[in-house]
Amino acid sequence: SSYLQNPYYFMYASLMAADLEEEVHLLRDGKTRSTTGSVVSSLYHLKDIDNTDAGFFVFPDLSVRMEGKYRLKLSLFEIIGKEVFHCKSILSDQFIVYSAKKFPGMEESTFLSRSFADQGLKIRIRKELRQRRKAGKRSESDDESPRIQTRTIDKRPRQELHHHPLQVDSIVPTSTSTAPDHSTSNTTPSLSTSSSVLDLRAPPPSSPQTMYSMQQSYG
Repeated sequence: SSYLQNPYYFMYASLMAADLEEEVHLLRDGKTRSTTGSVVSSLYHLKDIDNTDAGFFVFPDLSVRMEGKYRLKLSLFEIIGKEVFHCKSILSDQFIVYSAKKFPGMEESTFLSRSFADQGLKIRIRKELRQRRKAGKRSESDDESPRIQTRTIDKRPRQELHHHPLQVDSIVPTSTSTAPDHSTSNTTPSLSTSSSVLDLRAPPPSSPQTMYSMQQSYG
């Protein structure tokens, strides 16, 4: 379909309270945005999970700053000439934003998100969650047997980890079968959180001992 190649479609995502029909743009201070990341997405022509061609609007780095229950209002626009026309708006399912203390943990990426990544879309994927859990269980069993370990103390300042309570992985309303009505179907938001990586550097190796140094020690 030609509309899947249309570069003049774009979608705008705005945050809404779950129980109120009003958009939440700023925090209580009246200055800080309630969301981080990009709130605008162009149209992506990708394969759906059933291997059919479809149009998607993806928000891979969209995050919410405030704890609570929210929805996303997704508004479709089209640029025609020098004017921008609003086609349609839909609401996502309700989702919960947790504080750092109440955060229940990261979930594995959805099959749709993995499919997008396989097609070349730059999106963060968590595919080693189960492997890390299994490795954690093995390490607990290994700790039961005594072992001798050596450790060096690194006095360098540690890297600071930034943890976001919630990150919307992708909001992907499936495109409609016809373009003129500018309609979109229901969306399925998938959630994920950002991750940080620590740089664990080994201490520099000791200088090798030469025959000259051995002679000096005996002298």
